[in-house]
Amino acid sequence: MISTRKPTPPTPKPRRPKNIIPAELRDVYAEVVAKAAELRDQGKTHMEVCEALNDLGFRTRTGKPWRHPQQIVKLLRSFVVKPDELQRHADRISFVTPFHQN
Repeated sequence: MISTRKPTPPTPKPRRPKNIIPAELRDVYAEVVAKAAELRDQGKTHMEVCEALNDLGFRTRTGKPWRHPQQIVKLLRSFVVKPDELQRHADRISFVTPFHQN
């Protein structure tokens, strides 16, 4: 007798977390994320956020300017930024500025 059932597909591999910011740099990026989230809340596009972060002197972890909107998407997704989280971490945001150039 011939079976008419299709074989079950293999189980997909589990996805890696989409955190582009390593755990040891999360405190360093708190200010960058806060500013990016603030700009997005003001209605800026991801590209406008890139330009604003560059104008403010923020750089990526490799020291390069922000150039691609997808960088902002991944940055915000990595931190899962919510307004109440920003308020909770506001006290830590002001003193961590190694990537910010005045």
